[in-house]
Amino acid sequence: MVVPYSASDCKTPEELDAWKQRQLDMVDNFIPDAWQKNVKDNVEEDFKKNQQRLAGAVPDADADTPVDDKSAPQASNDQRRVERGL
Repeated sequence: MVVPYSASDCKTPEELDAWKQRQLDMVDNFIPDAWQKNVKDNVEEDFKKNQQRLAGAVPDADADTPVDDKSAPQASNDQRRVERGL
């Protein structure tokens, strides 16, 4: 099985499990013991977030991808001038 590069690339729970195991193996092999806990916590957080995504609890989108929200209010030119001190 080809293991996806990131948790957000996983399409099945099996891929996500393989991704997590690869991440933990890399941490164990390449990260000094003093920093392993923090890195493993981040892996676990990504794993849980993407488990929910695959289960349908979260929209199928990469949480790190910015959203272009056209409905958000935009600052007027006058507001932008004030913010820049003009």
